[in-house]
Amino acid sequence: QIVIGCTLLTILPLSYLGIRYLNWAPSSVFIVSITVTVFTQVLRLLFVRKQVGLDPAAYIKGVFVPIAGVAAISVSISLIIRHAAHLVLHQHIWLRSLSVIGSSMIVLCITAFIIGMTKTERKHILEVITAFLKKIKLRKSYD
Repeated sequence: QIVIGCTLLTILPLSYLGIRYLNWAPSSVFIVSITVTVFTQVLRLLFVRKQVGLDPAAYIKGVFVPIAGVAAISVSISLIIRHAAHLVLHQHIWLRSLSVIGSSMIVLCITAFIIGMTKTERKHILEVITAFLKKIKLRKSYD
């Protein structure tokens, strides 16, 4: 935990040095943060591999590939939606923003459900939603 924590603490000085002395844009702080976080995840994977014998290939296949797939598809579709909304709603900034945010959230949820979850996880989510809807239906019948 000490190594991971110290590695994450490097985000602030690296960002400061980049902005102050290398004339990086303020948005570069996010790139530094993502880069250090990915590096930290690799360190975690190495530690866990040594401690419990985790297979890195299985981890990448079971965790990283679904996340990368969800991210790639969601971002691609959301960019298409953003472009279409800009063409159609170019005068209405708030409506355009709300429509892009709402549709991107829907796309992300659907993509995560289809690509990012295992069959067992999808089944569990559907059971929870079904139980919730039944509970709402019972409350309406009492009113």
